[in-house]
Amino acid sequence: MSLKSRIFGSRAARRALVSFALASLVPIATSAVYAVAELNRALEARTHDELAQAGRAAGRTIVERLAVAENLLSALAGQPGGFAPIAFDAAVVRTTDGVQPLFGRTLDVSAIEIAEMDSARLIVEPAESGGHVLLARRIEQGLLIASIEPRYLWPTPNSLPEGMNLCVFGSGSEPLFCAETRDERPSEGLPSERKGKLLTVRSDVSLPAGLGASPLSIVTTRTLGTAFESLAAFKDQIGRLIAINVIVIGLLALTQIRHILRPVNQLVAGTRRITARLFPARANVDRDDEFDEVGNAVSSMAEQLNRQVETLTALAHIDSLILASRQTEEVLDAVLARIATVVHDCDISVLFMDTEQPDRARLYSRANDRGTVIRCEISQELRAWLRQQPRGSLKSSAAVKSRLPPFPVADESTRVFVMPILRGDALSGALLASFKPNAAPGDAELYFLREFGSRVAVAIAAAEREQELMHRANFDALTGLPNRQLCFDRLRQALAVARREEHKVALLFIDLDGFKHVNDSLGHSNGDELLRETALRLGSALRETDTIARLGGDEYVVILPHVRGVLEVEVIVANILDAMKWPFHICEQDAFIGASIGVTIFPDDASTAEELLRKADTAMYQAKDNGRGRYVFFVQEMDRRTQERSALQSDLRAALANREFFLVFQPQVDLATGEVICAEALLRWKHPSRGLIAPETVLPVLEDTGLVESVGSWVMQSAVAEFCNWRRHGLSIPRLAVNVATRQLFDTAFVDLIDEYLTKFGLDGSCLEIELTESSLVNDFARADRVLRDLAARGIRTAIDDFGTGYSSLGYLKDLTFDVVKIDRAFINGLPERKSLAIVKAVLGMAHSLGKHVVAEGIETDAQLKQLTSLKCDIGQGFLFGRPLIAPAFGNWLEQVEATRLLKAAFA
Repeated sequence: MSLKSRIFGSRAARRALVSFALASLVPIATSAVYAVAELNRALEARTHDELAQAGRAAGRTIVERLAVAENLLSALAGQPGGFAPIAFDAAVVRTTDGVQPLFGRTLDVSAIEIAEMDSARLIVEPAESGGHVLLARRIEQGLLIASIEPRYLWPTPNSLPEGMNLCVFGSGSEPLFCAETRDERPSEGLPSERKGKLLTVRSDVSLPAGLGASPLSIVTTRTLGTAFESLAAFKDQIGRLIAINVIVIGLLALTQIRHILRPVNQLVAGTRRITARLFPARANVDRDDEFDEVGNAVSSMAEQLNRQVETLTALAHIDSLILASRQTEEVLDAVLARIATVVHDCDISVLFMDTEQPDRARLYSRANDRGTVIRCEISQELRAWLRQQPRGSLKSSAAVKSRLPPFPVADESTRVFVMPILRGDALSGALLASFKPNAAPGDAELYFLREFGSRVAVAIAAAEREQELMHRANFDALTGLPNRQLCFDRLRQALAVARREEHKVALLFIDLDGFKHVNDSLGHSNGDELLRETALRLGSALRETDTIARLGGDEYVVILPHVRGVLEVEVIVANILDAMKWPFHICEQDAFIGASIGVTIFPDDASTAEELLRKADTAMYQAKDNGRGRYVFFVQEMDRRTQERSALQSDLRAALANREFFLVFQPQVDLATGEVICAEALLRWKHPSRGLIAPETVLPVLEDTGLVESVGSWVMQSAVAEFCNWRRHGLSIPRLAVNVATRQLFDTAFVDLIDEYLTKFGLDGSCLEIELTESSLVNDFARADRVLRDLAARGIRTAIDDFGTGYSSLGYLKDLTFDVVKIDRAFINGLPERKSLAIVKAVLGMAHSLGKHVVAEGIETDAQLKQLTSLKCDIGQGFLFGRPLIAPAFGNWLEQVEATRLLKAAFA
């Protein structure tokens, strides 16, 4: 290899060569630059001083000559026509009659105006006007003005140093005088400012104060070539010196780099052999210096790396075994065999603690290529002894045998490496490595054994973590029951077996009745305890082969994998309902809850797990609608109703925007006077394809879809608007009644919204009556009463609709803030039967005793009206008085009623 290819083919050699060059040339170049800069600065300073001195000398000369010219002007003023002084080239006398020349050229002095003066004045004409310098003085005849001879006033070029030029400036930008040609004149500049090839200095000349003229400026210049001739010669010498240094430094650098590259290349070759794992790899460096030490270190490192690569390969294999298998026994059998190939002259054993039986363990041993498993007992003494060796230590085999008798020992004089296997603070086992009598374990062997112990700990933790994750993924954290995922898995397995063996599978969907009330009243923690107790009771009512799972909340699913028919299912369901009827003792209180159960059977009702669960859910809701605390088997009619309800939910979302809702109004009549005292607004929905939908079908769907607030707001605003329209047309009706849903009542903006509508239409609160169902009050009695009190404070009346059909019966009447009780039509339709009559009498008596008014709904016959009038019922409503009508028709009906009333009054 040539010298050029060895040096310039190596990046390190190129960097070293560049470093040598920079290390030597940079100081030389820096010194040269600094010297040139200093010489340049000194020459420039000297030239500046010379220029400034020349400018000041010229200024003193000009001032002296002006003083002489002033004296000569004084002499000329004494004898205006006597002589022509050499300082002037022309003179005139300006009188009131005109200008009289004395000598020389004619001067234009018409523009000169000098006020009273007692001495001569200097007038410097601008350079554009000729640049003349004039002296003026007042005499008896007028004004004496003389022009100073330029050759007398200005310095000559011969008086300046060689290569120096001079110009005199007045107040203008053009020079008054220059000792050079105009093309070479410098422009006015700052002192010591270099412009092009000239060095320029400006000096200001202050004229005597008596002359009354502005100062002059003298600019002296000198060419750089003349000023810096010595600097150019110095630069030539510096360049030659740098070139010689470059040559010498390059030769020295190449020689040194060549001397260094040889051992470096040998080290690189040895390192590449290590990288290629060509062990043993040595770096043969025959040098008596540090390179020889580096070569020996590289060779030693190669030997260490060879051992570590073997160790890490074994550990990587162990890690892959841990990740590939979930069975700890399989991992140990393969790992123990692998360890024997790395750590020689020792037998490995692993002790595993039994997590379910703390005093039991398993001892895995491998000796002479054979593996054995021994079950043994673990004493507290052994546990404490193992914890005393957290990083592992060498012990005598006798000490280990005394504490762990099953431990295999061939020679009691051998030493055993003991290392506990910990998971956090818990003792999971121990690693026991028994060395042969002549073996001397080194640091490398002990390091590997510690690493192996860590890997075994990871294997144990991974197995336990896997089990924990599997449990979390498949079981409910609260009750310990299978969750939705495991439930579906077991259900699919049960269906697969049922298809193969041609038998039936039953699925129960269970929802607790009254759990929300217990959860809200006793708190969520007690609610969780109730769910755990419920899971235990449900499990006790089932067979061993059945599966109970919790889907979430208070919903449970039971899988009956092998049933012969409906009767067998009914027996199990009856056991469940019987188990749920007893009170739950929670938080030192007895809580009563029930269960509503929906039942589906495979393959009668559905063929897939998803369909079975969906239909069981549908049947469960039917059980709730039928009164709760019961079970219902799925029938296809339920599926049709569910699909119809789903279609209604979808259509309802567009009904409000498409203006498919409308209002009808039904009158309420004072039974004592026969006057119409209120109009109740009722919501109707005209479906575009199905026509009018019954209100009892629409309202529950509105609640489910969450549209009840927006639809309820529309109903309130529309009803109030129609009420105002009737009043504007002179129709006399005291009140308007509007039905309000539960979600509307508990909306925080409900009362404010009513205030907004009343203000918008200019109505008083007494014009409005809010109708509520019993269920909306008992869900949250205290909260409902707060809203009713806010309404009462605004004069708004409250009526309880469908009284007697809800959950609360008559118990809340004494505490709740309301004004009117509406007896449900179911009791009115039974009049004048004895049972219905008794209920109506009881409601009327209790309401009147509390000062409440009573409205009887559903009056359709004269007999009912007569019976209610005799019972002192306050208000009646029903088809006997008027059917629900749309707003215009109801307005016409009111007009007819008013006309009839007036006619009767006229003939009375």
